Amino acid sequence: TLSLPDLPRGILARHASYERLAAVTLAAGPPGDDELIRVLLANPLVTSLDQARGLTAAITGRMSAYDPAWR
Repeated sequence: TLSLPDLPRGILARHASYERLAAVTLAAGPPGDDELIRVLLANPLVTSLDQARGLTAAITGRMSAYDPAWR
């Protein structure tokens, strides 16, 4: 069994948690802005509420072109 050092193991665990949260949230249908922000804040690469809000606006804008349920 391969054992990772604490730092990469923690990063991978956090990313896996983010992926699970995103999958569950998106499986329920297009999320509202607050839900999407909450999911994005769980992503280890998203470091601030402002960044999550900006990404939410970009994702919603792009997805609405393909699926009107995204607004």
